[in-house]
Amino acid sequence: ENNKNLPAIYLFDFPEQNSAVVATDEFDKVIGAVKNIQLNALVITLDEYKDNKMTLPGEFQEYGDIFRSMTSYVDEHYTSNTSRTFIGRGNEANMVLMTLFFEEPESSVFQNFIATDALHVGDMQALLEREAIPQENESKRLHYSNTDEARNAAVINAMREIELPWMEFEFVNYPNMTYENGYRQAFTDGIKFIFEE
Repeated sequence: ENNKNLPAIYLFDFPEQNSAVVATDEFDKVIGAVKNIQLNALVITLDEYKDNKMTLPGEFQEYGDIFRSMTSYVDEHYTSNTSRTFIGRGNEANMVLMTLFFEEPESSVFQNFIATDALHVGDMQALLEREAIPQENESKRLHYSNTDEARNAAVINAMREIELPWMEFEFVNYPNMTYENGYRQAFTDGIKFIFEE
């Protein structure tokens, strides 16, 4: 008998296209972070992706639709818990942030967001400064982290300057880590922030 009341964590883990070292353990690290705080949860990812050259914001809608379809399937077959967390690193962190800030409230399916070392932060900063952010009716939580504070400072400031009373957020910098290894700590800290009271 399935436990039909488990929160669901959706990991978006493309193969890296911007790093010489390809991480193959992101799914395992999310599982480890869940176990570390003794949380019972479903951890879900795609077995394979259409390609690994996603561009944002161009393909935001396409991949958003894929994950919305996944949530419908998981809700129907595995859990009735409406707590859903979207987690990603690098390019996939951009997708997580796009989903948080630009998805229309009526089609929103995620409440919690964990993004680390988002790439192309200049593009994200420009979108945050230019676009109207939809006002949500429900509260959202964001854990955003990076290993390159200088590169991420502008986008973090842009997030701080937007008035979003519906969002609770935490920003963390890991100055002694790199893109290749920082996600391991970031996933653990993000899951703690989302799920621990």
